[in-house]
Amino acid sequence: MKKTLLLLLLLPALAQTANCQYFGVKGGANIAMHNNASAADATLYFHTGIYLRESLEPRRGLWHRFFIQPELTYSRQGASLPDDELWIKNDYVNLSLVFQYMPLRKLGLEFGPQVGYLAISDVTDKWAGKKNREGVGSMFRKTDYALCFGIFYRTWTFADFSVRYNLGLNDIVRHNPGKRVNNGVFQFSMLIDIW
Repeated sequence: MKKTLLLLLLLPALAQTANCQYFGVKGGANIAMHNNASAADATLYFHTGIYLRESLEPRRGLWHRFFIQPELTYSRQGASLPDDELWIKNDYVNLSLVFQYMPLRKLGLEFGPQVGYLAISDVTDKWAGKKNREGVGSMFRKTDYALCFGIFYRTWTFADFSVRYNLGLNDIVRHNPGKRVNNGVFQFSMLIDIW
């Protein structure tokens, strides 16, 4: 976690050094679920983070509609277990490398790989509000791999808006004897360029 915080602090300086076109902050809502877990329902969580964005060709050449956008986010994911009246809350630090294509001036498509590190894991009783972290973290794998794809709207003035789905690729449950359980997260984000 200390390394992650250090990276968060150093990223703006790295952006200036690399002469990136844009640096900004993002945040929004997650609709998170555990795919292939029959007893689990989707639930509403959050994400927040920072990003860099660089055009593959700043001048109006062949590649000026293509962008690359690395992101570092803190994302709460998991699921709801209605039968047991519990929430599963898995907090990930996600590193994404997003490729963007803008067929229209303000509307674009994006996709790319993502790797996440499970920082905190707990189960909360819906009614009592009690958290239990003992033994919960050992149920889940520390690393989550995903493929991200979605659409975004760029205002070119103050903020961008995006809708993205993160499809988990690996089984997140350790020693799982049944079907593979993977993360699935719809993200609704607002992105603000700082420079």
